[in-house]
Amino acid sequence: MSPSLIDSSNNNNTWIPQQSFIYPNANNKQGFLYFAPLSSGYDDVNFNYNLTQWIINEDGSFSNIAATVLTLQVQPSVVSTVDGGYMFIYPNVTTSQDPYSSQTGLYAMYCGYGSNIVRETVILYENMMYLNIVGLNCFISYSEVGQICLISIQSTTDPNPIIVNIQVSYLSRGTVFDIKHVNVTLPTIINDPNFTPLPFGGYLYSVIQTTNMSSYIWGYVLDENGNLNQWDLSYPTLSDSNFPHQILTNNTLVILQPIVGQNWSLITTDLYKIHEDNGYGNMFIRDTSPTIQQTITARETNPLKITYTIPIVFSIGTITIFQSNGSSNPGIVRQTINGLNNQNYVTFDNDTVSIDIIESTFNNPDSTYYVMIENNFVSTLSYNEPLPGLYSNIWSFTTLPEEEKEKGSSKIKMFFDGIYGKVRLTKDGTSYFDTLNSNQINKFFNNLTQELADAVAVTSKRIITNYRFVIDTNIESSSKQYLLSIKIDKPQSASDRETKLITKDLDIMIRNMDITVLASGSSSKYLEPIYGYVTIPRWYENSDNICQLILTVIFILILTILCIISIHYDAKIERREVNERRDVDEDKVEAGSIKIIFFASVFLVTVPYVIKLGYAVYIILNELVSKENSEDSVQLLDEPGEKDDPEDLNDQQDGSQGQQDKAKEKVTIKKWLEDSKDHKIVLVMLISLAGTDVGI
Repeated sequence: MSPSLIDSSNNNNTWIPQQSFIYPNANNKQGFLYFAPLSSGYDDVNFNYNLTQWIINEDGSFSNIAATVLTLQVQPSVVSTVDGGYMFIYPNVTTSQDPYSSQTGLYAMYCGYGSNIVRETVILYENMMYLNIVGLNCFISYSEVGQICLISIQSTTDPNPIIVNIQVSYLSRGTVFDIKHVNVTLPTIINDPNFTPLPFGGYLYSVIQTTNMSSYIWGYVLDENGNLNQWDLSYPTLSDSNFPHQILTNNTLVILQPIVGQNWSLITTDLYKIHEDNGYGNMFIRDTSPTIQQTITARETNPLKITYTIPIVFSIGTITIFQSNGSSNPGIVRQTINGLNNQNYVTFDNDTVSIDIIESTFNNPDSTYYVMIENNFVSTLSYNEPLPGLYSNIWSFTTLPEEEKEKGSSKIKMFFDGIYGKVRLTKDGTSYFDTLNSNQINKFFNNLTQELADAVAVTSKRIITNYRFVIDTNIESSSKQYLLSIKIDKPQSASDRETKLITKDLDIMIRNMDITVLASGSSSKYLEPIYGYVTIPRWYENSDNICQLILTVIFILILTILCIISIHYDAKIERREVNERRDVDEDKVEAGSIKIIFFASVFLVTVPYVIKLGYAVYIILNELVSKENSEDSVQLLDEPGEKDDPEDLNDQQDGSQGQQDKAKEKVTIKKWLEDSKDHKIVLVMLISLAGTDVGI
């Protein structure tokens, strides 16, 4: 990350190892700061320090996001701030004859996350007396707003100096808002103590007496009022050299025992909690809804609520809802909200935040969800100081299992066809799409279907495409926008989610794309939110069309029955009249002729009727289909199969403009007849069969 340190001040070019340090960012996703002295600035007066900020990629590699050089006379204490930046804090003691100038002070310089600019020095504490700073501990406060520095100072003129502890409370950018003495009644054994902040308020107040191979430790829990609370361990407690220890998030202290040979061991103790534990690992969160480990109904849309202990306002951080996938990574992103950028989905009332939930967020029954809150999602109302968030799986809840359905219906749904649909690209997306060649278009479609499948948490086989696209001719705009064909395939097993639910979730997520993972997809980010996912139903899937068809069939049947009855009675009446007018002998002679005439009449009446009836049914069905499927949709409905050839994709692009130009063109009957002789011939045949003479 940086070159080794070489001390060239004495011309010996001495190598000095182990001088670099790593400081984790307050936000785990934002990596760490690498702090190392530079050989070029290693002299008796000033020191140059190399500051590089790094993030850890998903594949485990590191990426450098910022770098700069800091020049100081002493090595600073580095503190991560809640807003993601870093504070470099250092003491400075000077001698001056001016009684009104400060001689002892604590100063800080700030560098923001991802920035290579170190801001000007700010004053944290100054004193006009010449004092000796014997201890400096700076850290993020767990129970109070902002950061804290504990300074241990003593007089330089008193032969028996007494250590005075001063607490400096300051904000992330260095603004000091409180300075107070920490009054402690020290046990006689303790001098030169150390301070370590505790998750539930206060400090671990300890002193170390080190021998050759081990250390003796005395420890107490110090509250804000200077009271000391004893720990459960013995006084003193034996530890390995230099007191290696760790304080866990639940206030448990872990201490390494002296190492004997190749054997080592740990001891633990639960330290006294000054503030109440609400279960969130964040002293500023009082309550949430749903509560931790609560069970909710799948597809529930009740708002998430977070109640803080102090009044708050929104800041630049986000809150993200994940669906657990059973692994250690964060899981499947279901919804992401930024209080400043997504104000349609969040509200706050003094100390309570309410977050709207879309129906697709908790869409899987019998699943675990958890909420992660970034640092700086909210800030304090009084100081506008970022508050810490929630990490890991602290705030989690589960959805109820799905009710058992009839086995027959579960099996039947597997045989249903998938649902055909379309999405629309934005104008920028269409412009980008036009720059792609055929191979890139195929890759665009593949990325899009994969991103859509990941978003709704289904396998990639459920969302497929036939790589078809057309221009949307239904928009009143001079610039074109493409419609893309997307099909949601039928379930492969009875346990798979129903196709109609996936369709609904996909439409909801596209329409609310700003708060879903689709907004960050390489292809899905180009989708038009207001269009959503529009299904292309078959004509028989529309209940109105089915009703119209049934009524039409009933009407035709009634006409047919009436026609048959009419033919029957007309023939019967005709025979009766013939019988009355003619004698029996003539009837016998001409009976055969009458019979032939009768069948000929029935043929001449029935055949034209059947032909016209068939053509009428054909027209009706075409009209029903044309109502459901525009020309755009018909082109998109080709069955998914092999990828379109590059020439086919080029033909789609070449023909798009012509399609757009003629889409709104009206065709009159006269023009329809003039365009093709076949149309006129068919019309004349129908009219002729109807019994009307037409001149051609």
